[in-house]
Amino acid sequence: MKGVNSPSRSPSMADLLEAVELRGRGWCYVDLSDTGGYSVKPSDAVFLHVVLAGQVVLARSGGEPVRICTGEGIVVASGEAHAIRAGATASTQTLDFLSTEQDVDIPPTIRLGRAGNYCARLLTARLRMSWPEGLSRASIPPTLRLGHSVGSSAEDTLDPALLSRCGFGPGATLVLTRLASAMLTDALRRELLHRKKKDIAIADPLDEARNLVELSPGKGWTVETLARAVGMGRSNFSAQFSQSYGKSPMEFVTSVRMQRAAELLRDSHMALQEISEMVGYGCEAAFNRRFAKHFGVTPGTMRSASAATQEITRSSREFSVLSGSLTRPAAIRRPAAA
Repeated sequence: MKGVNSPSRSPSMADLLEAVELRGRGWCYVDLSDTGGYSVKPSDAVFLHVVLAGQVVLARSGGEPVRICTGEGIVVASGEAHAIRAGATASTQTLDFLSTEQDVDIPPTIRLGRAGNYCARLLTARLRMSWPEGLSRASIPPTLRLGHSVGSSAEDTLDPALLSRCGFGPGATLVLTRLASAMLTDALRRELLHRKKKDIAIADPLDEARNLVELSPGKGWTVETLARAVGMGRSNFSAQFSQSYGKSPMEFVTSVRMQRAAELLRDSHMALQEISEMVGYGCEAAFNRRFAKHFGVTPGTMRSASAATQEITRSSREFSVLSGSLTRPAAIRRPAAA
């Protein structure tokens, strides 16, 4: 007869994903006009945005803007500051509903932008997530698409549009959270399968730390949280990082944040307060001081100089086009007859 104790085994993917669960009932509808948008402050929560009609652009501190179209959804698993816009030049305001944990039975509707001229409708949520052992916020991408992943088709996945059919009537938020939990589990499973398929090797912990900061510069990084994220002790991590890269971990974090802030100042219409939140500064005054110390100019001065440079460039191009259209082309010189 075999012994009672069975041999230990490595946890399966089902074991890993079984503990993934979303909790909370902080759901709302958001209607946006082409001038409307909203920003979300950083949090330990996860945020979900599903586009029910129209299309929007999601901008965050650690990556390129992401377009989300009708029937698509995205989870901001990093909890970092981000913004949603219906138009490229739309202004944003903090969506207070997502700033704190909410407990509602039926999702309310919030309208932003010019009244009566709405072009996008979203179902959005702030939820709590349980992280199973072996899977952490730092080990997955900052954002996860719901409904499809690399190498998959829409027919193979849970459809985010299911949420739109369950968001009405008493108890709607509970059903929405249960569905969203299943969709997130599906998205995580596909992410893990994709990694396994590609046979991704474990990265050097110092390089992994750099990648984490560059992907999510707006997170509240400390030496301790970075070291923990890559499986190293605080002192050993700090010493090795400084020796390898010539700057301390927090000096690197500041550098990445400032470069990202400069890009947002040049290439976006975001307010300074919004940019400061997206790169990890809850206080605009503290952000201004750090930026001025890093670049030698204030954020406002850099934005003005960039706008002036872009205007000169645009005017120069227009002048070149106009001059070309008014200037008579030179006659073609024909070779003399022999």
